[in-house]
Amino acid sequence: MNPSRLTIPIAMTLSLLAPVTGCAPESWEARTRKESIRILEQLTSTNGLEEAVGNGGIYLILTNGSWIAIRNVVEYEPERELALARDSGGEWFAATTKFSGGLTWYRNFKQPLEPGEPRQVTSECFALEHIEAAPSLEEARKRLQQELSFVPFRE
Repeated sequence: MNPSRLTIPIAMTLSLLAPVTGCAPESWEARTRKESIRILEQLTSTNGLEEAVGNGGIYLILTNGSWIAIRNVVEYEPERELALARDSGGEWFAATTKFSGGLTWYRNFKQPLEPGEPRQVTSECFALEHIEAAPSLEEARKRLQQELSFVPFRE
């Protein structure tokens, strides 16, 4: 048998075994999750919240001074999205839904309007406003889960 004919079957076999043997490159989701956790776990106060959540995320300051930082990373080619949240009490949450940029509208939603200017909103704006108005961090966590479909996880 010609040795060059073995090249393709061997390459195919190795590519099939790579995930089993741990040789496969880390997935986008795994890399993004690891990086988001690294960034969010450094937060110890409201300092740095805006930078930590990135362009696609949002942070909420509750009425009692507690906070929730939601880092939402979106990649459009191919379309992928990962949202993780960490609160001032150290609890972690992962989104089970995609927001497609809907979280960032809340930044504008909170700004005062010029007279006669229409307010542009998404359904996430109302949920975020309700979460931010929670009287306690515990209540905000419940609302985060109920209204934005986040689930708790252990980092």
